[in-house]
Amino acid sequence: MGEFLYGKLKLKGVSTDRGTLERIVDQHEVVGSILEYRQLQTLKGTFIEGLLSRVSSDSRVRADFLLHGTVTGRLSSRDPNLQNIPILVGPLIRDAFAATPRWTLVKADYNQLELRCAAYYSRDELLMKYYEENKDVHKMVASEVFSVPEERVTERQRYIAKYIDFGIIYGRGAKSLAFGELKCSVAEAQRYIDSFLSRFQGLARWMEKIKNQAITQGYVTTPFGRKRRFPIILDSNREEISRQAVNAPIQSMASDICLTALTRLYNRFDPEIARILLTVHDEILMESREVDEIIPIIKYEMEENCSIESPVSFKVDIKIGQRWGSLEKVSNNMKGG
Repeated sequence: MGEFLYGKLKLKGVSTDRGTLERIVDQHEVVGSILEYRQLQTLKGTFIEGLLSRVSSDSRVRADFLLHGTVTGRLSSRDPNLQNIPILVGPLIRDAFAATPRWTLVKADYNQLELRCAAYYSRDELLMKYYEENKDVHKMVASEVFSVPEERVTERQRYIAKYIDFGIIYGRGAKSLAFGELKCSVAEAQRYIDSFLSRFQGLARWMEKIKNQAITQGYVTTPFGRKRRFPIILDSNREEISRQAVNAPIQSMASDICLTALTRLYNRFDPEIARILLTVHDEILMESREVDEIIPIIKYEMEENCSIESPVSFKVDIKIGQRWGSLEKVSNNMKGG
């Protein structure tokens, strides 16, 4: 393939890995076809053939979930992994998962949970203000970063802002964002990041504080008491530890909020009426005979009956339907209780 792309077609590149091909996709239409073929090959082998081989005699797929499979405390899934179905093509695979006859699938997904956790830690006034006013945070960040009115923010600008938002709390740098989702120069990505941090100074200060804590104390903690330790700190790994120091408390807190909500829901549900099927990071997938009966319970346990006191609200988006990949959003006006 390398000989074909760089020898015969004379494209400018040196590797055939995904990242390189994504950067040269505009040079020739065949590059896009190669990427699409690889994606379909992965879907077929991993998610179609792989999942079909796991189907039990009762037509269900059962995975293992590990409480201690990640350093941040987030649940991991294996045999098979049901948490790694690609987002953009997920509906193709997720529609294979259907509700039990006469039951309905219900998905409750925390809205921007990790960003809300970042607001909890940093007490950033602007970020908290956006959540208090139920603003579209990605659009508001785009408005701030690009210095345009909210109503004039384009989809492209919102897309860029979304990856800046999550990229920064994941500890990603300008190079990672530039070569990844943003598809821009490193200098341009750095300008986006600098603009973001200049607007959200409370978040920027907290990030520096938690990095220093990790280096000086060797650990960071969460409101739930979870501790992420960094026992070996060297000049060669200080940058990586600083990245993890920002991400770990945010991801750990988000995970514990979701998992404690899951246990509360399990205790409240009558298994003849509703049952929990799966959790994928910040979302919980259930099925129910009486959707109208359980939605208020879901909203109460996930939004109001939170395990910690927080000045930042935690909101969930609820979708229902017969197939996992084709769920439709329900009104947010239903009250919890």
